Amino acid sequence: MPHKVEILSPVGGPQSLRSAVEHGADAIYLGVGKFNARRRAENFTLKELHEAVEYAHTNGVRVYSAFNILIKNHELHEFFNTVADAYARGIDGILIQHISFTRLLKDTFPDLKIILSTQAGITNT
Repeated sequence: MPHKVEILSPVGGPQSLRSAVEHGADAIYLGVGKFNARRRAENFTLKELHEAVEYAHTNGVRVYSAFNILIKNHELHEFFNTVADAYARGIDGILIQHISFTRLLKDTFPDLKIILSTQAGITNT
């Protein structure tokens, strides 16, 4: 059975979101707050995230939020709170770097799609 290729587009703000949706993206990914590899670039606030999710979903586009950097121990509480806030705003999935978070995230957010980021490092010895 053939599978449809998903067109996944990065977006940095409302303008690039509109462009991605208007030009046929099936899904978009974006950064919220400081837990993404582009935290110094344009990102979305939690308020903007809610608006972005509404716009994307109205147009049949899925929204993934990037949480694709190493999380330090002292950041764990803030990290999981930010994921919970993004989930509450309707994201469809997240991109993570820490594969070790997968079980906890699935237990907490069972319907959230989890994607391992290209930022992840996997080794086998």
